[in-house]
Amino acid sequence: MLNLIRLRERADYPPGHPDHGKAISGREAYRAYGRAIAPHLARLNSRQVWAAAPQVMVTGPQSRPGTSRS
Repeated sequence: MLNLIRLRERADYPPGHPDHGKAISGREAYRAYGRAIAPHLARLNSRQVWAAAPQVMVTGPQSRPGTSRS
């Protein structure tokens, strides 16, 4: 499975969530999700096999809204 995601600059947790209102980046939140989900994946005899920073855009917009590429 390939997950194509877009991270927010700042994580947006709903009211009532322990991290609601905290200054946590989307990247930090996604890493925390990875740490939390790993034991569940292991129970299913599954695991993450690869992760990396994107080097090129395969599909999707050339830039994020409000940004420009030079």
